[in-house]
Amino acid sequence: MNILANAKQHFNERRKLKGPIEVKEWGDENGPAKIYYQVPNMQERSEIFKFVQDGGLEGVVMTLILIARDESGAPIFTGAQKDELMRSVDPDIVSRIVNHMDIVEIEDDLGN
Repeated sequence: MNILANAKQHFNERRKLKGPIEVKEWGDENGPAKIYYQVPNMQERSEIFKFVQDGGLEGVVMTLILIARDESGAPIFTGAQKDELMRSVDPDIVSRIVNHMDIVEIEDDLGN
């Protein structure tokens, strides 16, 4: 038995693309925006927790940046867009999207 191979296979199954979350406010004439997501890996969680531990809502935005994907699985946002997302995008919509991602393990790690 190769435990590492089994662990990786298990995580690959958990990391399959989920969604879509439909966001009518971000849509266009073709309909609502569709955001897909995947369970974050340890590196992504580490990035999120850095911001959460600093006591701000940047962790919510970092969750969106690191986990939100388009229908092909490509990231929708980049780290370079963090400030723009923090200042120019409705925080209620961002929170709603991240809450719909239903990533229980992150919430448990955050003590929620």
